[in-house]
Amino acid sequence: MATTAIDENLRVNVHSAHTEPSSVDAMLTEMQISRKHTTDSTTTTTTNAELSLTDENRIRRAPKIRTLGVQNFSRQKLMSSDVIVQCGLLNNLHNYRILPKSSEASNHYLVTDDVVDRFYGKQVLRRLQLCGYKVHKLVMPSGENSKCMAEFSRLVDEILRRGIDKKSFIFSLGGGVVNNMCGMIAATLYRGIGLVHMTTTSMGQVDAAIDFKQAVNSCYGKNLIGAYHPASLILVDPTSLRTLSDRHLCNGLSEAIKHALCQDPALVSYFVKNAAHHSQDAFLDHVVRRTLALKLPTLNADQSDDFNEMVPQYGHCVGHAIEHLSRYSLLHGEAIAIGMCVCAEISVVMGLAESSLIEQHIRVFQAYNLPCFVPAHMTVDAIVDKIRYDKHYTHKEPTMGLLTALGSMHSEEGVCGIKIKADVLKTALKRNKLRGEKSTARRQTILAAADHDNEDDENSDSESDAENNTHNESGSDLDSELETSSSSEADL
Repeated sequence: MATTAIDENLRVNVHSAHTEPSSVDAMLTEMQISRKHTTDSTTTTTTNAELSLTDENRIRRAPKIRTLGVQNFSRQKLMSSDVIVQCGLLNNLHNYRILPKSSEASNHYLVTDDVVDRFYGKQVLRRLQLCGYKVHKLVMPSGENSKCMAEFSRLVDEILRRGIDKKSFIFSLGGGVVNNMCGMIAATLYRGIGLVHMTTTSMGQVDAAIDFKQAVNSCYGKNLIGAYHPASLILVDPTSLRTLSDRHLCNGLSEAIKHALCQDPALVSYFVKNAAHHSQDAFLDHVVRRTLALKLPTLNADQSDDFNEMVPQYGHCVGHAIEHLSRYSLLHGEAIAIGMCVCAEISVVMGLAESSLIEQHIRVFQAYNLPCFVPAHMTVDAIVDKIRYDKHYTHKEPTMGLLTALGSMHSEEGVCGIKIKADVLKTALKRNKLRGEKSTARRQTILAAADHDNEDDENSDSESDAENNTHNESGSDLDSELETSSSSEADL
C-alpha cells in the first residue's frame, strides 16, 4: 500500500479599519477629495480638504484614520490518499474494510457510467452491500461531454433527494470522467464528504484518480471548475483494463509516457521496445506500478517547487486547448500527446533542446497509435486563443515546463515554469502542423505505391519498412524542409 500526503495552507486575512470618535459636524462639513498626480511613471495619491470656512462656522479637522494590526486566522489541512494496486481487487471488495466504522450506518453512493455499468456495476454494488454498506447506484452518460455542470447538478440533486450525512461516501467506479465527477461531488456536498475511487481505465489508474485535483468542464474549456479534495482510498485493479478498447487503453498510456519523458528515459525505452505487448497483463501491471512510483513523489513533495506542478502538466496547456476545440472527439490522452509534441517543438525553437527530442516524442507516441500533430482543420490562432483559459496563463502568456532532453526538465534558478512568448508558441504550432502535413503526404505516397504493386508478396514487407521510415526519418529530411520553410516566418 502506498500513501500520498500533501499539506495545504488556507489563509484568510481580515483587515480592520478603525476611526477614532470625532464631531459629527466635523465629519459632515469636511470634504476630502482624492487626486492622482503622475510624475515619471510614478503614481501618488494626495488628499486635500478644500472648504471655505468663516470664523462663526469653524470646524475641527477630522482625525486621521488609524489602521490597527492585521488579524489573521489559519488552518492546516492534511490531504492523504491510500493507493492499493492489486490484480483481481474488484472481485474481492468484500474482503476489505473500505470505510471507517463511523460511516457504516450512513447512505453511500456508487457512481458509474453507462459503459462501465454493463461490465462491473452490478457485481461491485453487490460486493459493497456484502460489506454491510447501504449503497445506492447512480449511472451517468459516458464520455467527456458529460463531465459538465448540468450532469453534476443532476447527480447532486439526486443524492440530496435520497439523503446523505457528513459520514457518507461517494464511490467512483470508472475512468477519468467518472473519477473527476465524483471528486467534485464529494468535494462540494456538505463542503466535503468521503470519496473512494475504484478506477477501471488506464487513464484513471495512472492519472485521473491519482491526484487531489477534482474538476468538471466549462463551455470555455476543460477542467476550469474544480477543487482540491482527497480520496481516502484509491483501488487500482490492472485486470480491469482487459475490457478496454485498444484506443482507450493507449489513451491512458499517453499519461504514463508523459512521466517517462519527464522523469525516466529507461521507461521511454521500455515503451518503445514493448509496444507489441501493450495489452498484456504483465506489461500493464509494470507500467501502472512504475508510473505511480514516478507520480506519487510529485504529490508528496514540496508544492513550492514548481517541478512538481510542471511535470504532471507537461503538454497539457496546448493539449487541453486542442481537446476542447475538437469537441472531445479527441480523447484526453490523444490531445495531450499532441501537446507534448508541440512542447518538444517549443524546446527546439527556444534553443533548449536538439531536434532529436521531437523525434523521440513522435517515435514513442506513434508506437501506440497516438496522434502527434495538430489536426489539419484546427487553426493556430484558434489554439492560441483557447490557451487563454489555461490556469497557468497569466499576463497574456502561458507558463509551461519544457524538456532539454529525455528525463530532464529545463530549470533556471530552481524554477521550471517558463513564460512562452506568443511568437514562439505560434512558430512551434506551425512547425508541428507542417511536420504533420509532410508525414501525411509521405504516407499517402507509400500506400499508393504499395497498392500499385500489391500482386507481389514482397510489397507488404516494403510497405512495413517504408512506414517505419516514415515514423523515424522525420529527424533528417523533414527538419531540412522545416528549416527551409522557416526562412520565411510569415509563411511558416
